[in-house]
Amino acid sequence: MESGYSRHVLTAPLSPFELKAGAVVPAVLLNGVDTTRAGPIVAAVTQNVFDTVSGRHLLIPQGARLIGRHEGESAYGDRRAFLIWDRLILPNGKSLILEGEPGVDAQGVVGVRGQVDRRLLPLLAGTLLAGAVTTLGQMAREDDNRRDGGRRSGGWLGDAGDAAAIEAAQVGGRLLDRELTVRPSIHLRQGASVRVLITRDLILEPYQP
Repeated sequence: MESGYSRHVLTAPLSPFELKAGAVVPAVLLNGVDTTRAGPIVAAVTQNVFDTVSGRHLLIPQGARLIGRHEGESAYGDRRAFLIWDRLILPNGKSLILEGEPGVDAQGVVGVRGQVDRRLLPLLAGTLLAGAVTTLGQMAREDDNRRDGGRRSGGWLGDAGDAAAIEAAQVGGRLLDRELTVRPSIHLRQGASVRVLITRDLILEPYQP
């Protein structure tokens, strides 16, 4: 073709019973999600879904099941659980492989917003513990200097305080490093609204119970 023209031409539907890419299937979760570890997810379709072209043929009835998974990967700053849908099961027993369709929210944004547990309590506890021991060591050093009248650089109490402060700093650093490697977990409750974004044209058939 001449320059400026697309190499592609219009393609007619292969079937009148197609759900075209861009369609959205609404559903609710039947099990909760905790992204601490990867795991399976199940949802139920909440509205009848009709063919894209005419809108007359019922293809996916309310109550159909969606089977998927979450990868259990979330980074600091994430507020969304990323869901992947692999299979559609109709109430009449027929099923269709979905090949990893993404879960989106009501605005079409990939991922579903959930409750975030950033696990700050262990991090805060470790920081406070390290800080407390360091402070006690400094107080011991100052008290030892006062007892000595400032004539020496410090006695056994101050030396012990210095050692405790150094150890506390090292332990605190290890605690912080460990806690910072733990990723936050995102929780979705059972019954949370989810949507499946169809990214490939699906050929189905009129639903018959």
